[in-house]
Amino acid sequence: MTKAELRERYAHLAKPAAHLRPAATSAFTQLGGIPRLPEDFVWPLYKGSPHAFLGQIDLAELRGSLSSFLPATGVLSFFYDEEQRAWGFDPDDRGGWLVHFHDGDLAALKSWTHRQDIPAYCFSKRKAVAPHRIETMPYFRAVLDTIPDWDRDGEAYLELVRDVFAGLPQHQVLGHPFAAVVAAGRLRRRRQRVAFQEAAARGLRDRRQHAQAGDMVQPFRAAFGGKG
Repeated sequence: MTKAELRERYAHLAKPAAHLRPAATSAFTQLGGIPRLPEDFVWPLYKGSPHAFLGQIDLAELRGSLSSFLPATGVLSFFYDEEQRAWGFDPDDRGGWLVHFHDGDLAALKSWTHRQDIPAYCFSKRKAVAPHRIETMPYFRAVLDTIPDWDRDGEAYLELVRDVFAGLPQHQVLGHPFAAVVAAGRLRRRRQRVAFQEAAARGLRDRRQHAQAGDMVQPFRAAFGGKG
């Protein structure tokens, strides 16, 4: 099936979202940078470490491109464990992230630069972004059993999902969470693969060193059922 045929077949599953695309300027909507927060804001911690600031969204600006259940005005500020220890799969991960909603006067928000109690590594370079409405498609597992020939048409479906982002980073608000799910899965698998490779390399080095020294050959064979 072509992408056009797949788009027509699954059009009823599409969900609107706001894609955060690079912008020349933006008062509040941003990724990274220094947040503007209330004077009494308490910076979140996770297991004793300060969160990293991810970004802010001006809900009035968002409403201009996408109507939703979110409030029409205010600012959302996003924070996440700087060490990326919380995945959200375990109840113990609670507190590893925070979304702060400010619904008061925006003029009351102050740049955090006047406070120096949070390490610089909790902030990244500011990127001004603006919301653009897109129609997102579900993660492929939701349609896997309904595509006649996944080996033939699967890649076309994945391209259909990615096309709405126009080759830009897949930062979105609402819609199907395909980008977040895939990114998290890939990162987790990459970390697991690297950890396994490092462990295997250490084990191989240790075995070679012991064999060369001649002091661990017999215990190693015995432990693994070999003959002395």
